[in-house]
Amino acid sequence: MSRPLQHLFIGLLLGLALVLVVRSDPGYVLLTFQGWRIESTVWVFAIVLAGGIFASSVVFRLLRSIVSAPGSIGRWHLGRKQRRTQESLEQALEKAVLGDSKAVTDALRSASKCRQDEWLKLATIQADIDHGDLKRAEAQLDALTLSDSDLQSASVWLRAQLSYLQGEYTVANDYLAKLPEALKATVAVQRVKLAVKTLLADHRAVMGLLATLPAGVMPNKERLARLTIALKHRLAECRAAQDMLAAYQSLTKSDQAQDDILLAVFSALLREGHGQQAIELAGAHYKKAWPKTVLAEFAHAPSAALPSSPSKKLAVWLGDEANSAAGLLLQGRLAAKQAIWGVAKTHLEKSYQAQQSAFTAQCLAKVCLAIDDREASILWFERAAP
Repeated sequence: MSRPLQHLFIGLLLGLALVLVVRSDPGYVLLTFQGWRIESTVWVFAIVLAGGIFASSVVFRLLRSIVSAPGSIGRWHLGRKQRRTQESLEQALEKAVLGDSKAVTDALRSASKCRQDEWLKLATIQADIDHGDLKRAEAQLDALTLSDSDLQSASVWLRAQLSYLQGEYTVANDYLAKLPEALKATVAVQRVKLAVKTLLADHRAVMGLLATLPAGVMPNKERLARLTIALKHRLAECRAAQDMLAAYQSLTKSDQAQDDILLAVFSALLREGHGQQAIELAGAHYKKAWPKTVLAEFAHAPSAALPSSPSKKLAVWLGDEANSAAGLLLQGRLAAKQAIWGVAKTHLEKSYQAQQSAFTAQCLAKVCLAIDDREASILWFERAAP
C-alpha cells in the first residue's frame, strides 16, 4: 500500500473512533453569567471556542493591517521607485552600448527624478555633454553642490570637457591640471589633454605626452604619426642645431629609431643649413646605405647644407641608389658644390633622364651658367619653369 493511502486509512480510523466516542459520551457544559444560562455538549463547545479563536485572530490581523497600511504603502512606493530607477539605469547602459546618446540622456534624467544621488546627477551631465547639449550641462553643473572629494574631481573633469568643447582651450588646460594623478592617467583624460595641447600649439608638451603615453590610450601607429607631426612643428620653431637635436633627444630611444622621426629631424637640420649635423645624425643611425627618402631629402637640400669637400662615405650612403634619379642628383650637386662642373653636369643630365624634375633642370641651368654655356643655361631654365 502506498504512503498516501496509508495516511488516508489511518485518518478514516481516527475519524471513526472520534464519532464513536462522541456518540457514546457527548459530555455536558453549563455556562451562567448574570442570569444568562448556556448549556451545550463538550464537543459543540469546543467547536464554537475554536471558531471564536479563529475569528478573533482574523479580526486582529485585519486591524493590524489597517494600522500598518500607511507604512506598507510607503514601502511599496519606495520599492516601485527603486525598480523604476533600476530599469532606467539598465536602459541607459543598454543605449550606451548601442551608441544612442540621446536615449542615454533621457534614461539617466528619468532615473535622477527618482533618486537624487550626486553621482547620478554627474552621470546625467556627462550624458548631456556626450549628446552635445552643452548649455544644459553647464547649467546643471553650476547648480550642483558636491561634498565628496572624488565627485568634486569628477566635476572638474566635466568642466574640462565643457571648456574644451566650447573652444576655451586655456580654461580646459587649467581644469586638466587640477585633476588628481589617478584621473589624469585615464584614457579619456589623456586624449582630451592631448587635443588641448595640440590646439594650444604647445608642441613641446604634446611631444612629452606622446612620449610617455600609457599603452592602450591609442594605437602605436597613430601615436607615432602624431609624434612626428608635433616634432615637425617643434623643429620649425628652432633655428639652432643644438635645439633641434635636443628636441630629438628628448624622445625615447625607440621613438628616435623611427624612420619618419629621423627624417623630420634630418630635413629640419638641412633646411636651416646644418648639413654637417644632419650627416652625423643619419650616419649614426644608418650604418650602411641610407634609405631612399633620406637620400632624396639630402639631394634637394639647400646648397648651404651640402658639404664642400668630398666624402669618402658617399658610396656607402648611396648603396644601390647610386644610379637612381635621387642618387645621381645628389652626386651632381655635390660635384657642383666642389666646382667639378663636368662631373656635375654628367650626373645631373643622367638624373634628369631618369626623372624629369624641375629642380634637376634648375641645377643643370646653374651648372651651365657656371661654365659660361649661356644657351644651354637658358634652355634648362626654360625647362625648369612651371
